[in-house]
Amino acid sequence: MTDLPQGYEPHEIPPDYTGPLFLESQMRAVIEAEREAISDEYAARLQGDLENGVRWLNEAAASEFHKKYPQLASFNEWLNEREKDD
Repeated sequence: MTDLPQGYEPHEIPPDYTGPLFLESQMRAVIEAEREAISDEYAARLQGDLENGVRWLNEAAASEFHKKYPQLASFNEWLNEREKDD
């Protein structure tokens, strides 16, 4: 029989324990979990930045529209006011 993992009693050993192979598989599971957590966090932060970038582009485009077409912009405001009155 192989040496027991440190801190385990014989009755606590998992049935699939085969010494270093078991420990290696445990390490792989931990590494995979960490990799997944890092990937999820990166994706969430990237999505947030992309959404902020789109919002900024929309604000920049709206500002440019107001500068280039002030009459149309005021017409849109007029329409919005009429909707509020209804």
